[in-house]
Amino acid sequence: MSKKVLIVDDDPAFNRLVDKVLTIEGYEVLKATNGQQAMRILFDKKPNLVLLDVVMPKLDGWKTCTYIRDVSDIPIIMLTGKWRAEASAK
Repeated sequence: MSKKVLIVDDDPAFNRLVDKVLTIEGYEVLKATNGQQAMRILFDKKPNLVLLDVVMPKLDGWKTCTYIRDVSDIPIIMLTGKWRAEASAK
């Protein structure tokens, strides 16, 4: 049985790219375009890892991460194009 990775990102091009790479490597890829979809998939499909974008419609990545943590200890990798100036000052 292959490992399942849930990609949660509203960028179709990013989803296609990551899907292709992970599929070639033998992973089963699940996709959601917002946090609400991600939570449904998390309960239904039980992925082994979540790749989670921060900026998304309906339910952003930070809230989605909090909700996932409330119900699961699944590994989460936060991916984002959003850059915070205060983070670079440290």
